[in-house]
Amino acid sequence: MREETAAILCLGLVFALLTPGCVSPFYGTARIEKGWHMDAGVAATSFVVPSLSSYWPNHYCIGGRGDFTLQYGFNKYFELSGHAGLGLGISIPDSVPSHLEALGEGTIAIQAALPVKYLTPALSLGFSYPSGPQCSVLLGIGQDEKVTLGGRLHFFVEDVVGLVPCVNIFAGVHLKSRWIVFGGYEIFPPIPPVATLGVGFKIK
Repeated sequence: MREETAAILCLGLVFALLTPGCVSPFYGTARIEKGWHMDAGVAATSFVVPSLSSYWPNHYCIGGRGDFTLQYGFNKYFELSGHAGLGLGISIPDSVPSHLEALGEGTIAIQAALPVKYLTPALSLGFSYPSGPQCSVLLGIGQDEKVTLGGRLHFFVEDVVGLVPCVNIFAGVHLKSRWIVFGGYEIFPPIPPVATLGVGFKIK
């Protein structure tokens, strides 16, 4: 229990220093279990609302979000999942007055894993609305997967420049009580700073 507490504190400290933001939370694992599984969580987040035209700038918002994921493992190698997230944030005043903005996303993905005793590499390919195709690389650590590390490539849709590639890195600490602590940060593009810190629960 002391090791789990220390891991959570370290993870929280790292992402607290990076500025809160928005990366789609991943409360699952690299290791796949057969059958139906569900998890849900809440997170502090920020997000960028894309510009609708050259006269309407991007909005950088800070707020919160809730997420739900349903997975079905065909075996220990392949899994199909659906994810939905809803959030609300307040925009940081720039060239427009501060106001509330909503966040909504949905993703369908297939994940492939290669489980070994203490490490589980995995690859997830999916399609997300509104950002389009995305790819995640995962690494589960521990025979019971105490920690999940990952990186994700997705796209930001902007009217002025079109598709902007974005790269996230993230980590999750899995507790024996079914709780998951998640932290993620968008390393590219670096401005504005984008990250997420959340807590999830494995329902089934």
